[in-house]
Order: sequence, then C-alpha cells, then structure tokens
Amino acid sequence: MKKIFTIGVFLFLCNHAKAQSAGTDSLKILLATTTEDTSRVLLLEDLSFSYQYSYPDTALHYAMQGLQLARRIGYPKGEGYCLNALGNVYLDIGNYPRALELYLDALKIREKLKGQREIAVTYSNIGTVYSEQGDHRQALNYISKTKQVDEAIKDSTGLMIDLYNIGSLYQNLDMPDSALFYQEIAYHIAGLIHDHDYIGAIATAFGVAYKSMNNFPVAIEFFRRGITYADIVSDRQVISKAYYGLAEIFRGQRSSDSAIANATQALSSARQASFLKDVMQASLLLSDLFKEESRFDSALYYHELAMATKDSLFNVEKTKQIENLAYNEQLRQQELSEEKIRAQKERADSLQLIGIAVFIVSFLFVLMLLGRREKHPRAVEFLALFALFLLFEFVSFLVHPYLSRITHETPVYYLTVSVLLAASLTRLHERTTGLITRKVLHKPADPVHHH
Repeated sequence: MKKIFTIGVFLFLCNHAKAQSAGTDSLKILLATTTEDTSRVLLLEDLSFSYQYSYPDTALHYAMQGLQLARRIGYPKGEGYCLNALGNVYLDIGNYPRALELYLDALKIREKLKGQREIAVTYSNIGTVYSEQGDHRQALNYISKTKQVDEAIKDSTGLMIDLYNIGSLYQNLDMPDSALFYQEIAYHIAGLIHDHDYIGAIATAFGVAYKSMNNFPVAIEFFRRGITYADIVSDRQVISKAYYGLAEIFRGQRSSDSAIANATQALSSARQASFLKDVMQASLLLSDLFKEESRFDSALYYHELAMATKDSLFNVEKTKQIENLAYNEQLRQQELSEEKIRAQKERADSLQLIGIAVFIVSFLFVLMLLGRREKHPRAVEFLALFALFLLFEFVSFLVHPYLSRITHETPVYYLTVSVLLAASLTRLHERTTGLITRKVLHKPADPVHHH
C-alpha cells in the first residue's frame, strides 16, 4: 500500500502546484471578462470552493456575492450552488447550526430542480455536519444515501468522496479495518480519474487508521505524505490533522520536543483558516504537553484557548439549533415521503378512471353492434340500461370533488346543488334511455309520463 503513494509523486508535485495557482487566476480572469449573469454566479461559486480550505473569509465573500446575484436574476440552480458553498465555509469554521441551515435550504431547491448529483452533494455535506457533532451513525445514514445516488448516476468523483467519508466515519466508530478498506477503494478511484485534490486527505486518513492500530512507523510515513500533498492544494485542515496525528504519536513515544513542535504546527494551520474544532484539539494537546513538562503558564494559556474555542463550537444554544433543524428536516422528509405516496395513489386512481371510461365507451359500442343483429333484445336492453347507470354514476363520481370544493361541504349548499344535479342527470338519463332504445334496439321509446 505504501508504494502506491510514491507512483507519480514528482509529477503531481510539479504540475499540481502550478495548476492550483493558475486555476484560481484563470477563474478571476473569467469573472472579470464574463458578462452573462448565470455564468458569473457559477464562477463565483467555483472561486469560493477554491479558497474554502485555505482562506475561508475569501471563500465566504465569493459565495455571498454569487448568492446575491443568483437571487437577483432568479437563478435557482446557482442559488443552490452558492447556498451549498456558504454551508461549506460555515462548516469548516465550526458554525454547525448555520451550516446545516444553509445545506437544508440548498437541498429544498435541489429537490425541486431534481438534480441528482447536486442532491447527493448536499446529503454528503449534511452527513458531515452530523459527523462533526459526534453523531456518526446519522452521518453514515446520509453518506450512504449519497453513495446510492452517485452509484446510480455513475459519478466517479462523487463516489470517491463518499468512500473517503465512509472510511472516516468508520474510523470515528473505532473500526480501523473497515476504514482502511474504504480508503483504499477511494484512493484507487482517485488514481483512475486522476483526481489529486483528495490524495492528501486520503493519505492522512491512512495515517489515522494505522496510528489507531499502533503501527506507528507506517502512520508517520502516511501523515508526512498527507502534509506534502495537502500543502500543494493549500488544504490547511488536512495539514492540521496530519500534524496533530504526528504530535500524538511522538507524545506516546515520549519525544516531547517533537510532539510540541508538531502540535504547534497543527494549531498554526488550523488558526490560519479558522478551523475551530482543530484549533480546540491542538490547543488541548499543547496544554497537556506543557503540563507534562511542568511549564504551567504555557499549559494554562493553551487550556484557556481550548475552552474558549469549545464554547464557540458546542454551546447549548447551538446544540438546540442543530436539534431543531434536524427535527424540522425529519418532518420535511416525512412530508415528502407522504406526498410521494399520495402522488402514486393519484396516478393509480387516474389510471383506473381512464380504464373505466374506456370500458364504458367500449361497452356501449359493443351494444350498438349487438342491437343491429336484433338478437336477444331483452338482454341487450338490460345491458344498455346497466351501461347507462354505470355512465351516470361515473359522471357523479367525477363531479363530486368539484361539488365539494364549490360548496365547501356546507350541508345546505351541498344538498341543494346535489338535488339540482340529480334532477338534471335524471332528465338526461330519461332522454338517453329513449335514444339508446331507438338506436340500439331499433324500436320507438316508451312514452314518458309526467305527473
């Protein structure tokens, strides 16, 4: 497994560093020269994504610009993209309620547009929110839904990310063997599609898995590779996680200086991009390390930093917001499921009505043919009357919903209109009976007596 990461490493290092900078610059040039508003919205979202893991403030700025423009020109697809981009920024800086709110807003738009790939992306992001909150089972539920969609639409990049996320979730559930299984598949797909953006993250995930299995030499190698790859794409969050993993290993090996140096690097990378959860973890580790060295002033400083960051991440109000949003989304998904069942029933009912109408018309046509042969006139007459009763009951059934709507089901109004309708249908029935008798049975109709 270690060897596969060295294949093509120099080519990646040389080409991707140039491509990253050139990509951002080319997006800015396109934005400056593009006049079509819908294209500008998508370019702003692309720019937000390019800065997401390195400069979240800049990412937030571009996503907000894109959202405002999308709403001004009435471009729901672009609005969904920019809401999702804003959710990404708030997720990374630790504002989980706001991230979840934005993702759910994006999901509503994307469900209306029926964009399966976009829906899958949003499911994945919602799953990440739950994972960051420690609800790994619920996160796995959303990521599994994402994987099903990506497999259905054959989205290789999406599937690679799904497998990486599933591997990370299994690691959080303390199942490193399962974690490695999914990360290896994710890495294999990344190689097939030449997607290098996630190589650093996958390498770091390997390091975490091997560390939990106490295979420290291999873990150290993967963490260092993760830092190398992540640095090229300016993924400061992965860099922070890799340094943090190294610091924990060196702490266990009682190499205090190396542990402090790596933990300091982890904190620095996390603070540069305001990744609060990583700031908190690195600060707590540094506090413990300095306490072990009896450097209590430094230990207290980092402990206070960790507690302040923790309050920003996990205060009671934010927890309530997450719970409320999750409950509301559960209700919304339930309503969507019920609406789908209602729609299926309405389609089935419509097909039945069409079938009944076709049957009545066909039945009357067959009666006309039988009447021309002048055989079994009484049987034909009985069947003709049966067909008429069926026809008028069918008409009454069709009219009933409109009648209820017009009268608002007020008993007096409903009864009055029903009587008038019945009288009209009775009169029509009498005339139609005479017509059928003459046309089908070729004889005069019985006289109608009026009292």
